[in-house]
Amino acid sequence: MNDLLIERQPLLQKIFGNHAVTQVDVNRVTFPPRGKSGRHMHPCPVVGYIVSGSAYCQIEGESAELYPVGSAFYEPANRPIADFGNASDIIPMTFIAFYLLDGDQKTIEMLPPKPAESLCQGGAMTREILWNDAEEIGIQLQEKFPDLDPLAVRFTDLHRYVTELEGFADDAAKSTEGKLEAIQMAWHEEYEDAKS
Repeated sequence: MNDLLIERQPLLQKIFGNHAVTQVDVNRVTFPPRGKSGRHMHPCPVVGYIVSGSAYCQIEGESAELYPVGSAFYEPANRPIADFGNASDIIPMTFIAFYLLDGDQKTIEMLPPKPAESLCQGGAMTREILWNDAEEIGIQLQEKFPDLDPLAVRFTDLHRYVTELEGFADDAAKSTEGKLEAIQMAWHEEYEDAKS
């Protein structure tokens, strides 16, 4: 008799509706530190598993999600992905991607960046974001990473999150420890408000 216990841990459940799957392509993908895909779309549903490191994924129009090692993610078919990438600027990130294909399909289609007018809201151009706009940056980071504890974010990662915000127009080299700390505290305040 085998005394070893088999453990099963649910990671992900998604309903594809009427999408037919006639072929599955499985790829092992490694992103270097700070590596990212850019704006893209899949003609088929994609399920992934983070083997090492951590990733972030932002479906266009939604908040970005952070996926640590050992977690699974899903990218729906025919919906633009604003960005997907390595959440670390120090270590590589590796994931296994399962492309659920229906016949002879491409696995990915790269899309052009959103035009500058995407910064318009209600017909007016949003104000450019600078390092000193700690409160505004904190609000935007909370919207983009609602499940991420700001106090657990290293300054190197925080710097990257800020410079990749839509509308950020300052010199990336002009950040200081004091400015990053102010941003982290402003973000933490928004994070605590959202939890209450």
